[in-house]
Amino acid sequence: FFINILRIMFYKFLFLRASGIFCIGLKARNFYSKLHKNSFYVPYSILPYKIKKKKIKKINFTFVGQLINRKSILEIIEAFKLLIKKFPNCKLNIIGAGYYKSICEKNSKNISQINFYSFKEQSFIKKKLCKSHIFLQPSKYDGWSVAAMQGMNAGLAIIGTNTTNCISDNIKHMVNGYICEANPNSILKGMTFYCDNVKELKIHLKKNKIIFNNSLMNSNNLSKEV
Repeated sequence: FFINILRIMFYKFLFLRASGIFCIGLKARNFYSKLHKNSFYVPYSILPYKIKKKKIKKINFTFVGQLINRKSILEIIEAFKLLIKKFPNCKLNIIGAGYYKSICEKNSKNISQINFYSFKEQSFIKKKLCKSHIFLQPSKYDGWSVAAMQGMNAGLAIIGTNTTNCISDNIKHMVNGYICEANPNSILKGMTFYCDNVKELKIHLKKNKIIFNNSLMNSNNLSKEV
């Protein structure tokens, strides 16, 4: 309690000479608007991808990020292992590195549907995303998540938690994504939902690309506003 009071006092002092505050995410803007009247919503932004219409013969899931606890990577793998008992043609791409990498590889041993890739250049990540259908971001807690934004840019449906600002700002449950909790059962429900409802998946793919293109996440739009 006292730490929060001290933090707010520090921010008020810090902002005395500030003309305005750029806030990454609506949660940040809602917080800082109480401390400064000129608080502006300015998310991270990237240039839009040119993508082709996605064919859905085998559903490809993709995770991009650190292989650490708060990203729920072990929960993703556990959920996917359960998923392929019913939907064996699904694929999971895991792009990243981190403390849990060896554990992830051990837990995925002899599972041909799971592929690991180290962090690569953005061109590689873009290529993998554009060939995928669903982006996974079930973080226990997170910031904005550029990776989730890239997923929307590539026209992917999103399965993730509301603790990630990009998701809480842009994804509505069962409208253009699936809001889950950071545990295997909840993640599995999201995966199963899309596998059982391919028509709905196609709708969500289109919606997220449109949302990205029309939002401030699109650098072309942000440059006109700032």
